[in-house]
Parts: sequence; structure tokens; C-alpha cells
Amino acid sequence: MKTINWAEPDMGEEEANAAAEAVRSNFVGGNGPSVREFEAKFARKLGLKYALAVCNGTMALICAMQAMRTMGITLKFIVPTFTFFATGATAVEMGLVKLVDVDRYTWNISTDLNENRGFPIVIPVDICGLPVNYDSLKGYSKYILADSAESIGSKYKGEYIGSQADIHTFSLHASKVITTGEGGMITTENKETYEILKSVCNQGYESHDWWLYTHDRLGFNYRMSEVHAAIGLVQLKKLDRYIKERTEKARIYKDLLEGRAEFQEIPRDCVPNYFLLPILVEDNEKLCRELKKEGISTKCVWTPLHQQAPTKMKGSFPNAEYIASHGMYLPIGNRLGEEDVKEIADIVSKHLRK
Repeated sequence: MKTINWAEPDMGEEEANAAAEAVRSNFVGGNGPSVREFEAKFARKLGLKYALAVCNGTMALICAMQAMRTMGITLKFIVPTFTFFATGATAVEMGLVKLVDVDRYTWNISTDLNENRGFPIVIPVDICGLPVNYDSLKGYSKYILADSAESIGSKYKGEYIGSQADIHTFSLHASKVITTGEGGMITTENKETYEILKSVCNQGYESHDWWLYTHDRLGFNYRMSEVHAAIGLVQLKKLDRYIKERTEKARIYKDLLEGRAEFQEIPRDCVPNYFLLPILVEDNEKLCRELKKEGISTKCVWTPLHQQAPTKMKGSFPNAEYIASHGMYLPIGNRLGEEDVKEIADIVSKHLRK
């Protein structure tokens, strides 16, 4: 029986050769030439001023929070309860958290935050690669720290995600649209913020004679390795193609499953990268089990933070709970062909008809 995986990285000879060349160069740690080149090309591709490569998306969030604390910002966060666990876990670890509900149709953070004014930081999440309505969030909190882990290459009002918030964090995990295996990126348009992020990421060093062990602030090692950056440089060249192909695969799914499943609503000002293809069905767990029997790997959506033991909180979150009870992700990885998508959609449709 043919097996279709939920998500597979698209790695080939070019990535293998780039990684091997980095090893042969004998410069395999952080702060190498490939890391700097990757940061520069990432920023240039997305039209940004500053980009900082880090070891993964979760540490990108931690680094950003620690940098904000260094800048004297009180670490009190507004966080959507419907998000991947890392968003909430990092915020709970670093400060005080107030969870809020999400929009029933876009799945993104609710833009009505009047009851939560006064929290210094809001952490919106671009769910499944769909940008949040950034303009509507301004004014509720002093700072926006965007968890854009899933939205590399997505656009808001015609511009790539990465400059709408004070700080954006991205993931380059193996399941993402482009990957370094494990890795992440932090972006900002503010030079002072960038310099602090760079120092926190690199054990608290600032620019001085390289032979001196002088630490200017509290910092840690969140650096990306040269090998990961070499892979990232190859993957970055494929970003546009991957998004174009994913958009077509999403169109096929929507055409073939119209009327049988509910899809995430795409606002007019947003262009997602289709990192994930989320749907709502009557019984998501049953459908995942049935598809597994036919060799198709899928996943139910995340359990909301307020229902997770380490981040459990009281409150009213009807939209997040509805999405969690009915939502699932269909395969839409880079290695998946259009014929595979049609086959999956036919099988899903068959089970939904039952």
C-alpha cells in the first residue's frame, strides 16, 4: 500500500553538497560566512532590514523575549490559546500570560482585545501560514512580538511577513515550507533591537576585540551552525516555487472537497504560503484514523493552551475549542504531487460521504 506522509522536507543533491562543503571548510559552528550570507539573503528576499539566524523557532521566541527584557520591557503577554505549544510554553516560562480566544473563521487571534489593554506585549500567531490582521492589533499593546514560525513567504497587504511587528520569529523546522533541518530566524526593522538580539543570541557579546571574553549583557548560545545555514541558502532559492506549488495543491483540495469540509477563511489582504492545509470536519479523530488505514498520514489540530497541563488556564474560549474539536491538517508537503493531492481528496471525500 502506498504511504503518504503528513510532511516531508524536499532535500536533494544541492542541499547535500552544500552541507558537505560546509563540513569541508572546517567552519561548522556559528558566526560563519554561510550564516551571515543566509541572514543577508533572507532579509533581502523578504524586503527586511535585519535578520538573525538561530538554532530553532522556539529559541527564536526565547531570544526575542530575553532581548525585550533587556530593553526594559515588562514581560506580560497576550497569547492566543489556539497555537502550537511552543508559543505558550515560552511565554509562560518568561513572564505573565493572558490567554485569549481566536477568530472562528480565520483561526487567528481575536482582534477585539479591549478587555486586555495594559499588557505590554501581544504575541499574534500566523496560523497555518495565514497572516494575522496586524493593523487591527496596533494600539492594544505597546509591542508586538509575532510568532511567524509558519509564515515564511506569506504576504500581508502585498508585503512579505517579517516587518509588520516589532519582532518576528520564524521556524525552519523540517516540516516548514523551507527548512534547515532545525533552525529559525528573527527579524526586526529596528537597528538597536537587532544589536541587542544579536548579543543575546551570542552569549551576551557585543563588538570588541575577538580575543576578549567580555560579556556586555546576559546572553546565551542560540546560534545557527554553518552546516544548517548552507542548507538554508539552497532552500531559500526554492521558496517561490514551493509556495506556488502549495497554492495550487490547496486549490485542488478546495475544489474537490467543496461542500464536504470547511476551510480556513482567507482575508482579502492576506496571501498565505499554505504551510498547512487545515479543514474542519464533523469527527476529526475518526477521519484521521480512517485515513491512516489507507496509508495517508494526517494530524488533528493543536490542543489549545488552556487545555494543556503545563499552560492550563480558566477562561471562555469557544472558538478555539470548536476548532480543536473539528480541525485537522491534510498533507500538503513540498514532495507531494498534484496527483497525490487528488487521490487524497477523493479518499477524504469518500469517508466524509459516509
